[in-house]
Amino acid sequence: SFAIHLFIDAWPAGWMKTIMDVDRQPKKAFFVYRDALKPVMVSLRTDRTHFYSEENLNIEAWISNDLNEIPKNYKLKYQLEKGNKIIFSNEINPEFVENAAQFQGYINRKLPGVTKRTTYKLRLGLFDEKGSGISESVIDLDVFPKAFNVPDNIFTVTSEAGIADKLLEELAGESLDSYDGATTIVIDDYSWYEKNKEEIDGRVELGLTVVFLELRQGEYAIGKSKIAVENTAMGSYYFASPKTGHEIVKDNKPMDFKFWYHEEKDLVAPFLNTVFVANDWAPIISSGSTNWVGDKGTALAVAELKHGKGMFRVCQIQLNNRLQTNPTARTFAYRILN
Repeated sequence: SFAIHLFIDAWPAGWMKTIMDVDRQPKKAFFVYRDALKPVMVSLRTDRTHFYSEENLNIEAWISNDLNEIPKNYKLKYQLEKGNKIIFSNEINPEFVENAAQFQGYINRKLPGVTKRTTYKLRLGLFDEKGSGISESVIDLDVFPKAFNVPDNIFTVTSEAGIADKLLEELAGESLDSYDGATTIVIDDYSWYEKNKEEIDGRVELGLTVVFLELRQGEYAIGKSKIAVENTAMGSYYFASPKTGHEIVKDNKPMDFKFWYHEEKDLVAPFLNTVFVANDWAPIISSGSTNWVGDKGTALAVAELKHGKGMFRVCQIQLNNRLQTNPTARTFAYRILN
């Protein structure tokens, strides 16, 4: 069951909760609501929309039947499309349950091989005994090349949390024994940096890159700058914005940092619990700080600070357990370490 709160806007400014504006013109949500009221409806459900080249799909197919009877001689069909070309297709006899939703199985097919990011459409359709379409569900899937870059010349600071070590392990990299020959140092324990600040700052001036991961709430002195890390407002975030113009994310689409799959939990999980504020840092990934009281504006999820010939970077986005199944996360992780 469901409810629509505030069906029609009471004022011109509008509200996200309504499905018709103040002039009684239907919004996009009106048509989604209308479609959801169909007596028989198909649905595709997945925790992932990004895949690697030649990876197997594992997407659920469902039928919701609000009728107190079983439709007869229906067909359930699905196909993967690229433009006007059908990559694969199949049809099955659907399973109905009276006045209930019924799982039809997984669409488990091998995706095509690609050499660049390619978008496909997966379409599921239900047809009656005359071949007329009753309902359909369509989702976009992006397929990425599976060539993985492995970071080298990296030194990770081993800590109790183990965030830096695990990140490099998931990227199939191996930490150097010492930071003497490193081009990048990855730190998840700020106290280590505090103890070695003078030496590390000097190395950064000469060209070293230092990446801080998942700093806790508080104030930090990094290089000649200070930053304030704050908890995200109104819960953890499932999304962040790459629309900053930074070189690292210049080829990312606006929704690439959204609803990442967590491999250990086997579901979509939030990846941003804290953001930070710093006046002199260049944003790489941005977020916001908005609550019931007001909007503080843009906050930083990932940013960098030039220091001599080198660079400090702070990454508050949680990357661990997301690098094998989220191509945009893996590419991003590699880039900020280099």
